[in-house]
Amino acid sequence: MSQTDKQALWEDRLIHFHESGQTAKEWCNNHHINIHTFRYWKRKIQVSAEPAPSWVAVEVEEESSQPSVHISIGKATIETSEDVCPEHLAKVLKVVQAVC
Repeated sequence: MSQTDKQALWEDRLIHFHESGQTAKEWCNNHHINIHTFRYWKRKIQVSAEPAPSWVAVEVEEESSQPSVHISIGKATIETSEDVCPEHLAKVLKVVQAVC
């Protein structure tokens, strides 16, 4: 049996295991499969299924020359421009106070 065939077989077995609702030990005993072999393939297939890390593009805006306001509440610091909407700032401060 080729490695590709083995992987396909174990992917199918793992689907059936998850659908069974049994513990790994119970499922392996019922299917006459060594628990260590089961764990090996489960780990191997999970690792191969994880997406590869990727870079994300980030756009950086130029810094404004407007003066800013710094507000510190506990460990949180809020920095905003002086022309911020007072109602919006009040809502943000309520949430920060509740969390901090």
